[in-house]
Amino acid sequence: MRKQSVLKVKIYLFFLTLMMVFMACQTYTGLYTECEEVDRDYYEVMARHVGQTPEIPKYPDGAVYKVCYTDGEITSVQMKDGEKPDEQDLIPAGTYTGESSFHTTLDDDWDGNHLEPVCTANTIQVVVGSDGTAQGEIRSICYVSQDSDSEEMGMTHHSEVTGVIQGELLGKEGQLTISYTWHSYITSPQWETSSLDQTVESVFPYHVLVSDNVMTLTPAAEVEEYYSFTLHKE
Repeated sequence: MRKQSVLKVKIYLFFLTLMMVFMACQTYTGLYTECEEVDRDYYEVMARHVGQTPEIPKYPDGAVYKVCYTDGEITSVQMKDGEKPDEQDLIPAGTYTGESSFHTTLDDDWDGNHLEPVCTANTIQVVVGSDGTAQGEIRSICYVSQDSDSEEMGMTHHSEVTGVIQGELLGKEGQLTISYTWHSYITSPQWETSSLDQTVESVFPYHVLVSDNVMTLTPAAEVEEYYSFTLHKE
């Protein structure tokens, strides 16, 4: 009789253990939650679907969006904001403009008289995209005329400089190149054609630095000072 009692107790404990395991499994299954990463559009749709207001990240480039399910049913959505980027890594996108000093290369001292160059165009423009791509142009069209009592004896020295700017900024610094075409010549009413007509083409590498909305373009090689520029953001 004692053996039978012990056996009944063992059987009872066995079935009790099975029931506890079964209940634990049921409870675990009912609380099982799974989350998956989704894109921002899907996150916003699902947030509204469960009655939540989609959060707007301050730094969307590094933001992470998740939709969470419990037993296959959407229970919540989550958004983890991206990290604030380093100030040095920010691209200073925008348009920068300025003027050149190429007109200072004109002969402004003929016969001991100082002559002031006149420019019909003198602009530099660099446009920086949000991806750091930089492009622009230089245009400097200037001349200086010799004073003379006789209009027929007067001479005019012309300087026409154009430049194509291309490059890239990584943060607030970068590299670019400027491809120059420099056309200079002298005209006079007494000549049928221009004199000393010449065109020079060259390509210079530059280092770019942007600080407080001011862009400086510094030649990588040792060249004349008028090849350096300072531009301001519009």
